[in-house]
Amino acid sequence: TWTPISADMTVGTVASVVGSTLRFEVQGSVLKLFLGNNLVAFTHDITIAGDGGVGIRTVGMASLDNVAVGMATPPANGSLGTTYTFENPQRPDGQLDNVWTERAGNFAVVTGNNAVRGNTLNTSSDNLATLNGVSAANVFVQAEVKGLGTSGQVLGLVARYSGSGLGNHYQGLVYNSNGT
Repeated sequence: TWTPISADMTVGTVASVVGSTLRFEVQGSVLKLFLGNNLVAFTHDITIAGDGGVGIRTVGMASLDNVAVGMATPPANGSLGTTYTFENPQRPDGQLDNVWTERAGNFAVVTGNNAVRGNTLNTSSDNLATLNGVSAANVFVQAEVKGLGTSGQVLGLVARYSGSGLGNHYQGLVYNSNGT
């Protein structure tokens, strides 16, 4: 099960979105999606009430980098304090490092672009990966938008992941709809 925060809306051209930071906050029943420092969508939802994984999601060749994960403000007991940059593949085969578990599809680390994106073997696949060892209810996940060049590409952030595959999580997504 996954719940949309808001109906489709235009947040700008693809060119204005690339390079921006996408941030998805989940605190209690409140879900907020920010692009830059601007709130673009929010809702209240209690469908997924407990702890769950955090992660990233793309469709097609959309790409992102500089993923940061932490406790939502106010902090709970402790801090996740993880920032994961994709400067170079940590593995010689260009796959995600072993701190991530691919739940759907396949991610590739793009050398020279410092980003992670869906694998070129299936450019229309839906990809989802979660950070290992993290299961928390009140978190933030943010990442820099690196690529969203073709219509239909999607990228997003995941919180309270507790399913298998693409099931049971909250997600904040942006997508390219013919350049907007």
